[in-house]
Amino acid sequence: MQLRALISPYTSCRVDSGITISFWYDAWLPVGPLIKFCCRGLQCFPILSEHAKVSDVLSQGQWHWPRSSDPQATLVRDLAAALDLSNHDTVLWSPHKSGHFSTANAWECLRVRSPKLEWNNAIWFDGQLPRSSFISWLCIHNRLATKDRLSTWGIQIASVECEFCNTRRETREHLFFECPITQEIWRSLLA
Repeated sequence: MQLRALISPYTSCRVDSGITISFWYDAWLPVGPLIKFCCRGLQCFPILSEHAKVSDVLSQGQWHWPRSSDPQATLVRDLAAALDLSNHDTVLWSPHKSGHFSTANAWECLRVRSPKLEWNNAIWFDGQLPRSSFISWLCIHNRLATKDRLSTWGIQIASVECEFCNTRRETREHLFFECPITQEIWRSLLA
């Protein structure tokens, strides 16, 4: 039921026999799931159980509705009468024009979007080696396994000094900006 609640806003059903379609919980009518549309819920058609299928009121292309005094029942009957029953029972993925499901499209619908970061395109772009992008990402988030960080994790290291200059602790800032060797590299790159 939790999965149904998560994906129901993105699905609809095309009815033929109705054997596979939930009468109450699937969006087989334009108004969406009847359990949400009918104000009195299951009382709209009290003879139909919570687990009823559309096929319980549809047989060989003909509708056989149980009696109901609920005013919404009349609207449900009218909407059902307008359905094209010439297709197979099919679940349609609403976000895609074709109605076909794809994992990529589902991911786009369900993921929580974060604002684009200014540095995103500088790291993740076409032609960039994924390994280089990943290392850059680790650097920005200060997650590189520098000697300074390894020592705080309790890993035994002979020396926490920078391998290039042997004068300061090997931190992200030192490796990329403060070390005389890397400063020389930056100067030559930016010249």
